[in-house]
Amino acid sequence: MKKRTIFLAIATVLLLLAGGIGINKLCQKTVPAEQPPRQKQLYPPFVYKPDSATRARWEKLNPSEQKELEFRKFEDYMSDFDSRKFTLDEPNIVLEPNPMAKLKGYEEYKADEDYKYPFDYIWYPGMHIHGMTKEQVLEKYKDNRMVSYGEADTFRYGIHIEHQLYFPFIAFMVSDLYYAEISRCFWYFRRQGYPITRVVYFIRDGNVQRACFGYEINLSKYTLD
Repeated sequence: MKKRTIFLAIATVLLLLAGGIGINKLCQKTVPAEQPPRQKQLYPPFVYKPDSATRARWEKLNPSEQKELEFRKFEDYMSDFDSRKFTLDEPNIVLEPNPMAKLKGYEEYKADEDYKYPFDYIWYPGMHIHGMTKEQVLEKYKDNRMVSYGEADTFRYGIHIEHQLYFPFIAFMVSDLYYAEISRCFWYFRRQGYPITRVVYFIRDGNVQRACFGYEINLSKYTLD
């Protein structure tokens, strides 16, 4: 009798273990396999596609006004985009070759190179530095006090990645480039007794950095739109 009781107890334990194994296998079958991580979205480039009525009006504008309207649409596009959530999938970033030829917007401003700017509000064409290397620009302005040197960011179709610097027009200028590296320098000095802030943006072009935008402005008197 005692042996029979022991046998039944052992049999019961074995059945329970077998049942447990079966249940585990069943659970394993019902639990979905872990899904691979989703690819982070790479946002497409901005493309200006006005409706027919807007295009008809747009085509009657001069090139500078056309570019201004396109720029405003780009600002609207960027206002709906949270670049803080933007990350990259590519392990390597390859900058666009010959980026100076692909910048948007500068050609329309070349006509302003001979404009007589006020001494405390000089827009980029009046600085006469377009395409200069960073070393040439630093040499030209060596007598002015620099307050910031070499801040840099990488842009993908105008979307800044490192979040170090952002200026809407710069983003627009590089919005046709798959990848572009932009750096920036600040100067602060006095001209005719007024405080002047100078900002120059550079784009990496192969092994050099070239001036692509900037301004000199008395911020106590003017504001940038």
